[in-house]
Amino acid sequence: MARLSPPASQPPVQSCASRHSPTIGFADLRQNIPVSRGAIAFRSTSRNAPSAAYAAYSPYFHCDFTPRPGMP
Repeated sequence: MARLSPPASQPPVQSCASRHSPTIGFADLRQNIPVSRGAIAFRSTSRNAPSAAYAAYSPYFHCDFTPRPGMP
């Protein structure tokens, strides 16, 4: 679930849910621009916020169960 409170975001003025809207599958509400706007005014990232449906096609990141130093 996308966080609704800003403290997890950088800079801490924008929540994750402002770009991953729960009402449309956690995608970006702004469908008229090809990339998501950043937390800093008038700046964009080079990518758009993926929807929750993307998770079905996303690989498991670092899921080879190999122990790594410093990771539980």
